[in-house]
Amino acid sequence: MLRAGKWFSALGATVVLLTGLFLAIARAQDATVNRPFEPIVLTGRSFADFSGDQVPVGELFLFAYDAATQSWIQVPMQIDQVDTAGSFFTDQDGLLDDNDQIVFMAADGKDQAPFNQWIDDAEARNFPRYEIQLTDPMNPSGKTWLYLYRSTALHHDAVKSYMKYIPAPADKPAADTIQGMSYIQSHNVGNGLPDYLAIPESAGGNGLDIMDRLKTRIKGKFLFFSLNISENDFGFKMSNVKQGPVRIIRKSIIGLNFINQEFNIEIVIKFYPYSEIISGNLPLDSNLGLSLLRVSVDLNRNANGMQFYNQNNGPVLVDANNDNVNLDILTAPDLNWDMTTGDPGTIVKIVKINMDSLQNADPSLYYWDSSAGDTQDNTDDTGDTLSYADSGIKISKTSSGNITGKFPIFIESFFLAANQDKAMGEQLRDQVANPLNTLSTQQKFDAVPPARISDLNVIAATDFTLSFEWTAPGDDSLSGGPAAAYTLYYSTVPLESDTLGWLQNATKVTDGLPTPAAPGTPQQFTLENLQSQVTYYSVITAVDDFGNESPLSNVAFKQTTVAVQLVSFRSSVIQNEIHLSWQVGANANPANFAIERRQGSQPAWEEIGVVRSKNDAGNSYNFIDRVTRPGTYFYRLRQNNANGQADYSAEIQAEVAVPQQAQLSQNYPNPFRLGQTSVIRYSLPSSQPQPVTVRVYNLLGQDLGALFSGRQSAGFYQISWDGRLASGVRVSPGVYFLVLETPGQRVIRKLTIMPY
Repeated sequence: MLRAGKWFSALGATVVLLTGLFLAIARAQDATVNRPFEPIVLTGRSFADFSGDQVPVGELFLFAYDAATQSWIQVPMQIDQVDTAGSFFTDQDGLLDDNDQIVFMAADGKDQAPFNQWIDDAEARNFPRYEIQLTDPMNPSGKTWLYLYRSTALHHDAVKSYMKYIPAPADKPAADTIQGMSYIQSHNVGNGLPDYLAIPESAGGNGLDIMDRLKTRIKGKFLFFSLNISENDFGFKMSNVKQGPVRIIRKSIIGLNFINQEFNIEIVIKFYPYSEIISGNLPLDSNLGLSLLRVSVDLNRNANGMQFYNQNNGPVLVDANNDNVNLDILTAPDLNWDMTTGDPGTIVKIVKINMDSLQNADPSLYYWDSSAGDTQDNTDDTGDTLSYADSGIKISKTSSGNITGKFPIFIESFFLAANQDKAMGEQLRDQVANPLNTLSTQQKFDAVPPARISDLNVIAATDFTLSFEWTAPGDDSLSGGPAAAYTLYYSTVPLESDTLGWLQNATKVTDGLPTPAAPGTPQQFTLENLQSQVTYYSVITAVDDFGNESPLSNVAFKQTTVAVQLVSFRSSVIQNEIHLSWQVGANANPANFAIERRQGSQPAWEEIGVVRSKNDAGNSYNFIDRVTRPGTYFYRLRQNNANGQADYSAEIQAEVAVPQQAQLSQNYPNPFRLGQTSVIRYSLPSSQPQPVTVRVYNLLGQDLGALFSGRQSAGFYQISWDGRLASGVRVSPGVYFLVLETPGQRVIRKLTIMPY
């Protein structure tokens, strides 16, 4: 024999989710705000340093940063403690753990704060903070940020509350009221279900109550009894409410009387400033013999003249006259949406129906607009017996049998300002399908400055420059990573007792200094545009990312040298020979000039030659640099003075062009004697390596052998030859021919070898 209690427990579970499906209410804000209605719910595990029963929830505060004013704004936030079973209503210890939920609104986010910008609260700087980044997956460049701080010196009552809970009178416990930022919802005195909804004028509505009631229908057959249940069969028993500035959770218990038995049904709804959400898993036992399930929200006469839309319909005039609408509905993973809009405001519902675990079930849209006191599913009407856009979900059995299985369902509803177009429903559907992505990053305040630099030293001085060297400090004293930047101060006045006055009058240098390297690394910097033969006193400090500056370094001082005037410095190019010439002032008497060269984008200079000073013999100098590759070359002079100091000239540029064809220059010297060496130069035009040979022939045209054979690309080359063949045998004095051969080209030069 079947036990009635078991099956009516299943019936109670059926009612609990169906009843709550459409208890979600919200309204839209300014359309320029990206996600004005979206609540963000994070768990304690997103904030590892605060979670794990370490931090009292009352010590956590949420702020947004305004970059335009460089100021912080404390924003509404709440932390709801949750036990391991998922309940919000058990006693907790007041400490944040991984299950607890941190709730705030995405619209309160603002700019990303520089990591050295913290709220003006000394205690908060003793703890890490968490940067919360919200990213729109439909527009990855759209981001907003908030920051979670810990402090005992701040107060939660410093910010406004988005939510308000008004308890019911003592003699009418079901008739409580919840008010968000833009809606007011009240509940029926008899069953505790919604029967009042208004969108105030401040929210873009007209302030009139537009709800008749929430309607529920369950039809089936249990044993010998027919099930014909509506919301009139429910009776309110009690409710628990957890309220905060961003979310109110209302758990209500309603009773259902059937065949002299009472069954308790629990309904939990989460109210946010602009929305309500309910989700759950509805068990449908086969012994209930279910043939029909329906839940819908019926509006009242104040909705007359509104328009109804969904993904398949619209606009459909709401006028209590029946219309022919498309009742098709989407199943998961797709979302359904419908919208009723007009002067009273706009209702948008987003519903997800997962049919994977349902059997013998045919879901459809329920929509009825009639003044005849009838219904679309042929059940008795309730409430004011008038249907104004009575809309919801209907599940009917199929020819295969009664409805069974499990019915997961999710619904989120929004209330917006009056007279929206169809695109608003589609936009909200897309946003619910693509919630904001969240990323929590721990950041720590740094109060420790870098270590003092104690080895600042002048390693070189010229007429107009001083070159310094020092050892890089750590970001946090001697430890940590590198610092963020350096600041150099210099003056011609010695640094004595009045340090502050000296710094105020000294020249401060930040541009051009090297980026701090890893602690312990030697670093250098050249200070330019100084006066010659002047003593300069300098100090340096290191600054970290938080703006902490190290103490002043030791004082380094040095006199610049006497300037030697460089009148001119020029270059000219003949094939691969770069001719450098320069002239100095009449009184110049350097020890020597070192010529330095670098090629192309290479940063390193190399010394390629030294020219001794002429002293009183003249003040014009020349140097020839023979390069082997075409390209751009840069040159500078290092004037080494008699006092051991050095001056650098400005750099000049020379361009060596790529040869247009293979060329073989006349050997030098020519003629040359046996036992001497003659230099053979040639140039190649090809940018890619190609076969190249340089061979020697006698007057009879006999090939005496190759002086070079290989692959070479564009450039300038030379070979030295002393008259010996590859066998080591010297050729006889006489006339010979040099032949340069490349693909498609042959160049010949005559050379003469004289006797010893």
